[in-house]
Amino acid sequence: MKCVKLNQNWNADPNSPEPKIKVLTNKVCLDFFLNYFIYDHINEGQMGQLVFNNCYCYRLGSPNDHGFYLNQFRYGPNDIKWGEFYELFDSNWQKDFPADKIILDKDFKLNSNLKHYLFFFRDNTFECIATGYEFKNL
Repeated sequence: MKCVKLNQNWNADPNSPEPKIKVLTNKVCLDFFLNYFIYDHINEGQMGQLVFNNCYCYRLGSPNDHGFYLNQFRYGPNDIKWGEFYELFDSNWQKDFPADKIILDKDFKLNSNLKHYLFFFRDNTFECIATGYEFKNL
């Protein structure tokens, strides 16, 4: 599996990101507190939002950081670094995406434009299959 780190010059709060999901038709909005500890341009309490467009499915669940380092996830510390936002390539998501996923549209036409996104928070992991995303400061 190959991946590229997408969060440049921002990240989620390492202690209490408190991710919240809102679904708007075929978009998934993921709100979370930003890391103000290491980024001077981010203020305490500032939130960020990732909006995933044309979303097929998503999930927010295990593992947390401890489970990740105990290899309780299909990707481990040798594959990917914890605590970042990634796009995964050749991930085989159609076969191994976790069973607790939420499918937004069962009639969605699966095609090669779909991308696999993964974001590790302190207490859980977010995954999404969508055609694209955008990051916003709230």
